[in-house]
Amino acid sequence: MPLLGWVLRALLLAPRVIVPFWCLGLCLLTLSCRTLGGIAPYKVARCNLVLLLIVIGSACYAPQARAACTKVTASDALPLTIAADQCFELQGGNVLAGHYVVAGQLYLKAGRNSTMASGSSLTITPTGRFEPRGQWELKPHTQLTVQGQLTCSGMIYLNSASTLQAQGSATLRNIGRVVLEAGSALLLQEGSSLSTSGLLTIADTSVTLSGRSSLLNQGTIQTEHAAALAVHDQAQFTNRGTIELNPYARLELTGQGHFTNKKPFSPAGAISLTDQAIWDNDALVKLARFSRLTLSANAQLKSTHTIEVSGQLALSQSARLLNQGTIALTPSAQLNARDYAVIINDGTWRNEGAQLHLEHEDNFINQNIISGAQSRERIKNKQYHAPAH
Repeated sequence: MPLLGWVLRALLLAPRVIVPFWCLGLCLLTLSCRTLGGIAPYKVARCNLVLLLIVIGSACYAPQARAACTKVTASDALPLTIAADQCFELQGGNVLAGHYVVAGQLYLKAGRNSTMASGSSLTITPTGRFEPRGQWELKPHTQLTVQGQLTCSGMIYLNSASTLQAQGSATLRNIGRVVLEAGSALLLQEGSSLSTSGLLTIADTSVTLSGRSSLLNQGTIQTEHAAALAVHDQAQFTNRGTIELNPYARLELTGQGHFTNKKPFSPAGAISLTDQAIWDNDALVKLARFSRLTLSANAQLKSTHTIEVSGQLALSQSARLLNQGTIALTPSAQLNARDYAVIINDGTWRNEGAQLHLEHEDNFINQNIISGAQSRERIKNKQYHAPAH
């Protein structure tokens, strides 16, 4: 039995075992199975097989074990290149001045601050991982390029003229806070992705998606001043959280950009869809009194929930709105449809006193329920009016 105990302790160290020692490990394990005493040979063989798989699995895991992190204080210099088998942890107060490449792992200790000096850059290669657990600040004219993994569990703060750029198969995750000040930029390109369950603040600047990149919001996206969310070139934006679109902010979809909304959304700013952009709506939307929703150039909006319009809704150039839920137009709403745009009501259409300007009768196709006296009278009498110019 002492021998068995020694073998079990050896198994705890298995992740450090390398391939040349497999045979020695197997011999020891076989001997330990036999010391159990009085068991049939086939049971010994089965015991050997199970323990062999444990040793092989542990040896295969060993090369993937995370490298021990070297602590870097404010007075230490971080290497300009971090190799794939290296790991460094910034202890706070660090100022990165230069052009850094991370193929391994880089962390900022929780609760600590670190800064990228103006004119500096940090590139996370496809094998690299960067995780700021404290506050990471990008000074003006700095660039953080991610081709690998970035996880923000603390805070990333971008000053004016700084850029956070994701490329290729880059994976960004925000479970803390990312703040973009005026003049900075967040660019998701070439199939990269950002998943945020924390807070993303866009202050008078833009977040741009292109090249089949994707943004999944499960937290809060907060806009300030003339902020913009731009979804281009078959990029995907999915909302499962909160979007605060203020009166001066914009959500723009072009080039087959796709927006999927699955949580209540109350925009006060402008939403535009053009060039075959698509919006799939599966949750309550309340368009505020001075909001603007514009569809043009073959854009499409399909809604299976309720859209309450108190602002402006305009369709043109063969755009299409398919309602399979409820469209409710309040007295302050204005609806314009022209240029072969079409509204198809396959759910419930309710007008509570809005102004409707339909260029011709083909702009509106009813296939289900028209509710409200004004709605029924308007459709029955086909009172169409050209849009005001």
